Amino acid sequence: MDLPQIGERIAVTGPNGSGKTTLLRQMAREAVRQGIRCFFLPQTPAFPPVKVLDYVLLGRTRHLPAWRKTPSRDLSIALSALDTLHIAHFASRPLRQLSQGERQRCALALALASEADIFFLDEPSAFLDSSSRAVFYSAFARATLAMAIHGALPPSFFTRRILLP
Repeated sequence: MDLPQIGERIAVTGPNGSGKTTLLRQMAREAVRQGIRCFFLPQTPAFPPVKVLDYVLLGRTRHLPAWRKTPSRDLSIALSALDTLHIAHFASRPLRQLSQGERQRCALALALASEADIFFLDEPSAFLDSSSRAVFYSAFARATLAMAIHGALPPSFFTRRILLP
């Protein structure tokens, strides 16, 4: 199975039920097997009853020492991810009080904060309006990723496309 190469952005497209999510999960499992730091964002992420900043800090979990105060570097990375997605002003708001599109941007900030080598994103632009979609594409423009997507593809964003029957 071909994983995305450094800087490659793969679009996995196809009709509902064609196996896009299954393919992404298989690719993520292969990346883990190869010892590659990856992040898988499901189509419907869980949104626990926490504040936005605490949620985005979950992306730093593998970097955080257990039972200690969050290091300032990790806090800075999480705040930067929020800023990159233009949602820093949500940091102290309860996650569950946000709209679905705003929560989706928080989930994308969590992914960015993870500093993964490869991102596997399942329908990451779902619930995003056109301006938020543009911010998402800009935020992940230099990332290595594979993502399932419906609808129109921004032609300059993806370097390869996999079309499932």
